[in-house]
Amino acid sequence: MKEILRTEVSSGSPKALLNLLQTSGEQECAELVRQAEQKSADVRRRAFRQARERVRLAVSQARKQMAQSLARVEAEIETAQRQRILAHDAKLVAEGRDLLRLALQRRWQQPESRKVWAAALLDAAARVVISRNWQIECPADWPEEERAEIIELAARTFGAAVQVCSCESIDAGLRLASGGLTVDMGVDGLLADRNYIDSALLAVFRQLRTGRAND
Repeated sequence: MKEILRTEVSSGSPKALLNLLQTSGEQECAELVRQAEQKSADVRRRAFRQARERVRLAVSQARKQMAQSLARVEAEIETAQRQRILAHDAKLVAEGRDLLRLALQRRWQQPESRKVWAAALLDAAARVVISRNWQIECPADWPEEERAEIIELAARTFGAAVQVCSCESIDAGLRLASGGLTVDMGVDGLLADRNYIDSALLAVFRQLRTGRAND
């Protein structure tokens, strides 16, 4: 452009010089406009890019917070459900213990069941008690003829001398003592191992629930 100006100036044509100046000004103006538009476009692109990044980060953070909130809610629901199940199981176990005690007491009221009960007591004692001098504690209303039968059975089967006496703390079942050892098959003794009884009852309840679910 400068060479053209120098050429036109040296040519001495005022009109040509004026035209050249006008053309040069229009070109420079157009170039400035182009550069301004390019810079404006670059600024807009950067602004859009930054805006998209901010939106992406905001959405990502919102999703993360939502996931954390959902996880907390799920954990709270799971904890509440577990607590309800535990409370329900504890109630079932308590009711189960009462029903089990009632069933044992009812069984003790049946003569044939009492005979089986007494024989089981002698068999258990023979396996753990070395001495053959046994004392059996029983409910006050245990019939005398059944007491005589257990004494005769112990002597005949195990060579044991048995003394039978009533005990007010036993309302059902029998308890044998000898040489500092005790075989407690009274109802309270049979239910004394709470952990074992509760675990067994829970196992039964779970089997029943599973059976219903399968049905």
